[in-house]
Amino acid sequence: MVIWRTLRSSNAALLRAARVVLGCALLAGCTSLEGPTANVDTWKSTWKDRASAGASGAADGAEAVGDSLGTAYEGVREGFAEPDPEGFGAYPRGYAQIVRSHMIRFEGLPETAEFRFTRPVKSYSNKGILAGGQVDWQGYVVNAEVATEGFAGQKRTKSYAVRMRDGEVIEVLDATYAGALKRAEPSLPAARAD
Repeated sequence: MVIWRTLRSSNAALLRAARVVLGCALLAGCTSLEGPTANVDTWKSTWKDRASAGASGAADGAEAVGDSLGTAYEGVREGFAEPDPEGFGAYPRGYAQIVRSHMIRFEGLPETAEFRFTRPVKSYSNKGILAGGQVDWQGYVVNAEVATEGFAGQKRTKSYAVRMRDGEVIEVLDATYAGALKRAEPSLPAARAD
């Protein structure tokens, strides 16, 4: 047991020493006035030229096929597709109870959790531009805030975006990862359901 602790501590010491040496080498390479960092003005102008080339769509030989950000490059000429106005499905009646039941059952939330919802809004998402930009999903999104009580009695609130289609929950996303969902209409005021 003593041998194992000695080996483990000596390996940790070697690892720390290697990190220090590597850090010093990197720092010395970055602060050197020789080589590619000697002429800072040339470096700045090179990156400025590359940035303007990227903005014009000419970076790495790509050819712009349109004039908007939604337009693709390299043969995908359609850009991001728009959703079918009739393809969102039925408005989710009783959405608050449906979402609450789903999250308690499948997301492991306690029965005592407090829920706040926005009203459902039409929403959709597209495939990536390199995958063609077609509509990947369309339906309704409900934004939910869930307040739970922690072990020491403190309140925790977490935000979710819930994708729904034909009155069923398709997916529950953490709100920070729901940026790819596009709203086809603005969010409506919040409703409270406990």
